[in-house]
Amino acid sequence: MSEDILMSEDILLEENNSVKTWIATKDDQIVFCCDSDSEEEVYRSLENMGITNYDKVITIESSDYPHTGTYLDEYNEGFVLKSDYERVQLGRLQLAEGFELDHENKLIKPYDLFNDMDLEATKKWALEILSEMCVSTNYSILNQHKRDNIYSGATEGYPDYLSGEQGIQTIKIMNNFFRNLYAENAVIIETLETKEEIKSFIENLSMPTEDQILEMINLI
Repeated sequence: MSEDILMSEDILLEENNSVKTWIATKDDQIVFCCDSDSEEEVYRSLENMGITNYDKVITIESSDYPHTGTYLDEYNEGFVLKSDYERVQLGRLQLAEGFELDHENKLIKPYDLFNDMDLEATKKWALEILSEMCVSTNYSILNQHKRDNIYSGATEGYPDYLSGEQGIQTIKIMNNFFRNLYAENAVIIETLETKEEIKSFIENLSMPTEDQILEMINLI
């Protein structure tokens, strides 16, 4: 990782009252991130969350939220997450079996692979895509960075439903919502009798919007 992305340890220790983005890493993997104006609060949050296995805690200059579980080499200068295509090439991002990414970052599945699958393999493929859609939508609405902030209590400026104990309950509600959404659609997929029906179901499947989800779980 280039030195211009990560701030020096000297800067880390400077007194500064402005809110910064902090990350803890282990073997260059991000294991924790939060926003805070206090180094002391950051270490307290790590202790409260039971995170003790890390190499270092640093601040970063970022125009994007870092993602817990990602590695430092997955980010460009300015700590912006690289494209899915680049992350696949690095071996950091795994795709569903048989899928590829083109240079425009679009998920594709070669048509001949679809033809080669039997009915059960097609159902398995559809369930993998359904799972990916549910997880990615869940975390696009409430990303890992915000979740870490909620768990650590660093929620200044967040709405009530994302703060304190209510914020923790919101995370549980969101996770349960998408588990149920997956289960409901998985049942439908298992009842489909042809590959064409399964393919059509996946191609026409859409996830609810953020406002629709918040309304459905009575948060707005």
